[in-house]
Amino acid sequence: MKKSVYVALLFVIVLSSCNDKPFFEKEHDFPGDTWKRFDFTVFEVPVNKGDILDFSLTVKYYKKFGETLPLNITLYTPEGEMRSRDYNINLNRGKIKREEVQGTSVYTKTFSIHKGIKFYKKGKCKIRIEQKLSKYETEGIKSITLKAVKSKN
Repeated sequence: MKKSVYVALLFVIVLSSCNDKPFFEKEHDFPGDTWKRFDFTVFEVPVNKGDILDFSLTVKYYKKFGETLPLNITLYTPEGEMRSRDYNINLNRGKIKREEVQGTSVYTKTFSIHKGIKFYKKGKCKIRIEQKLSKYETEGIKSITLKAVKSKN
């Protein structure tokens, strides 16, 4: 009896861990670890009618990079809706991961950008990301990764 309860519990845990798989995840690397001011990064997320998604962005950078990263993130839905917002990401506060890559410290910060976005039409959701620092070339940014997961709401 106890054995069957443990097996059933293990089965439930395995099934629930499968739901953490991202709906969409794509990384964009910057050549020379430099993000140029007017090089907009665009991600195209395939969506279906009825999908409800949460979006997050991960920034990988070197410690030599400054404290805040100003971004504008614009979401274009297949049905023609546009949502745009400015973010000032503090790269030195909050939950930050650090790893050594070929003798260099690389830092990773993830933050939420949109939650509970419902799609009413099948197609591609485009997400355009623009860094808004005043200088033309911003060195020290390795990559950005857009991730979408099915919303738990």
